[in-house]
Amino acid sequence: MSADRTRAPVLEALAEYRRSGRLSFTPPGHKQARGAAHADDRETAGELLSALKELARSAPELEGAPRVAVPEAAELRMEQAVLPRDAFFGPAEAVPLGAADGRIATEMITPYPPGVPAVLPGERLREPVLRYLRTGLAAGMNLPDAADPSLETIRVVARS
Repeated sequence: MSADRTRAPVLEALAEYRRSGRLSFTPPGHKQARGAAHADDRETAGELLSALKELARSAPELEGAPRVAVPEAAELRMEQAVLPRDAFFGPAEAVPLGAADGRIATEMITPYPPGVPAVLPGERLREPVLRYLRTGLAAGMNLPDAADPSLETIRVVARS
């Protein structure tokens, strides 16, 4: 039994539902302005399908994603060496990332994705977490709450 490839019943049903005006299938754009939907009619569905086929054809030529050195669960649990309040509000200095192993963080660092804090104020920094942040940043993670989002430096408790 061969499929009838001249029709797209699901697409046709969605198009009919859209024409009824009960729900718009065009997603909001910047500042809630109307945007254009992909594959909401035969022409744009064909364009989307062509683009997906081209992507599939090109897949073997695409570079793999950079490797992120995700630590073992036990390595993510760093020692709370100082109370978070004392570390955050106390004397601090910025040190190069390569010199931060063993130092006590004064800032929170939350890589996105996944959006889970990897460093909290008062924790003793360890190389596996620093390597995770460094390789994650190189792979495209964001560090929105770090004092230095480029991670060239990290804020730590100042040495007396």
